[in-house]
Amino acid sequence: MLYWYAIQTYSGNEDLVKSKINKEFLNYKTFLPKRELEIRKSGVLKKVTRSLFPGYIFLQLSRKITYEEVVEISKKCRYVGSKTGILKFLGINISKNQDKKEITSVKKQEIDFILSLTEKGEVITFSKYIKEGSKVKVLEGPLKGKEVIVKKINPRKKRITVEFYMLGKKHNIDLGGSLIKELDMVTSV
Repeated sequence: MLYWYAIQTYSGNEDLVKSKINKEFLNYKTFLPKRELEIRKSGVLKKVTRSLFPGYIFLQLSRKITYEEVVEISKKCRYVGSKTGILKFLGINISKNQDKKEITSVKKQEIDFILSLTEKGEVITFSKYIKEGSKVKVLEGPLKGKEVIVKKINPRKKRITVEFYMLGKKHNIDLGGSLIKELDMVTSV
């Protein structure tokens, strides 16, 4: 069984922390999901790749991580870049009398959803969709065939905001998406 852990770092230092962990701890696997977006600057659209969860990376192990390992990783990755590297591991639970320290891993279905969007890499590419009345149908891309709650669509910015749960909390994430066409739902009488 694989265990995934979420690590919080300073936004913008994710790649540096990932590199440091990969260099210092050869038996750990890191994952930094990114998304492809189009940014409009001075009227010109430009494709960019940005972190899916700014300030977070994921660590994969074939066993549960110990509190001592968390401390060691945090110490070795304390100073990465211009700011402190790792801020904290998410999901650390310490009992009141300090004798039991447990780190909660990311649920399998949560990480599986992210992995399915990245399609064997780390970058979530654009989805192409049509809008039929109040429904959205994805025809191409990582969201195709997935049942997600679409919170917002912004055709001008080419973004689809979907609802997602991670470590028991609800998040809205923006993904790149191109509107192919909008169909009006017409009912015949």
